[in-house]
Amino acid sequence: MEFAEEKQPRNHFEKQAVTIYWLAKTLEMQDGITIDHVNTCYVGAKWKRPANFENNLQLTATRKGWIDTSDGSNIQITVPGEDLVVHDLPVKSD
Repeated sequence: MEFAEEKQPRNHFEKQAVTIYWLAKTLEMQDGITIDHVNTCYVGAKWKRPANFENNLQLTATRKGWIDTSDGSNIQITVPGEDLVVHDLPVKSD
């Protein structure tokens, strides 16, 4: 996944934000993003998946606020998540 290589996410929180952003903005999936879609992106990017994917997505939502998992059949990127992907990734070295 070229977009993921460009953004260089470093952990599952960032990988999930990048993945959901890409699905929503590049593929224009405004509705219906599920854990299966995110899982497929992880496989495509050759990233190791978290042991409990659903719980890890919820942690990204609650700890970082970058995604909204309140509807598991319609996971959304939030404004802070968009800002992370657009403005903060890849992390610039000082």
